[in-house]
Amino acid sequence: MTALPDARPTSTILCSDADAAAGDDPHGTAAGFTRFLLIEHRRSFSSEAAADALRAIYGTDAEDVAALPGLRPFATRPVARPDTERSALRFVGASGPRGYLRGVSEPPSLRELTDWSYSATAGRTLADPLFAVCTNGSRDRCCALKGRDLAAQLLFALDGRDAGRDAGREADLDASVVEISHLGGHRFAPTMLVLPWGYSYGPLDLDTAIDIAEAAQDGLVHPARLRGRADLAPAGQAADAWWRTELGPAPIEAVRDVRVVTEGAAYLVTAMVSGRPEELRLTPVPGVTIAETACGGKPIRTMTWQRA
Repeated sequence: MTALPDARPTSTILCSDADAAAGDDPHGTAAGFTRFLLIEHRRSFSSEAAADALRAIYGTDAEDVAALPGLRPFATRPVARPDTERSALRFVGASGPRGYLRGVSEPPSLRELTDWSYSATAGRTLADPLFAVCTNGSRDRCCALKGRDLAAQLLFALDGRDAGRDAGREADLDASVVEISHLGGHRFAPTMLVLPWGYSYGPLDLDTAIDIAEAAQDGLVHPARLRGRADLAPAGQAADAWWRTELGPAPIEAVRDVRVVTEGAAYLVTAMVSGRPEELRLTPVPGVTIAETACGGKPIRTMTWQRA
């Protein structure tokens, strides 16, 4: 087994390498949302790329759109394509077991977004999953250094084409891989979001990313490097990942009806797992704090989930 880098605080190690060395647990760390907008934003990602993209589409209504409950906007761009001034809302969707991803030609109004039943009939439904790799280097250099390579290699592996060589052609709405703005948890870079289910993964290598993507294309959730599902609370995400590790690649319905009850410092998580009622009591246990890395930013407080 390859030795991990030293996890002691240092200004010369990347945050993702220091975090991996410290044994930080990715389970339960996925950002939460139940609805999403994917805005193609063909320009360099700033540290607030999603907000920039939202303003480009909704102007003065952008803050009201961003404040809608459970809704998260993301900026996306085709892999390894040149920057332009172009921005366009491409997809609306919902995460979870009944998640969906629909292409749209016109942005829904604020009123339509408030009445989310709009998305039940909006645009055309995409049958295949979308794999969104964070490349937002303005938030953290690890996402640029590791995410861009992973996105390009994964696109080539899945679509059988060299994204860099094809940089001049028009974007394909059905491309399986896109670059995306900040997903949260850049210490787990490279990170990837599988839509529409809303499963986050990281840290990834190419072989694992391919396994995850191929499983998703077969309708299966792969447990490797699973951070969690966006519509679940952190303890529910951790329990879901725990059960899925035991199941191996399995349909999303294999773990359903997840419920979380707080019990002091612990969490009781119940669910139907392969048709059987199961429960887990989990406790978040703090780990080491990584005070300084080459990426700067706040200290990283690592943790693991343990059975209570």
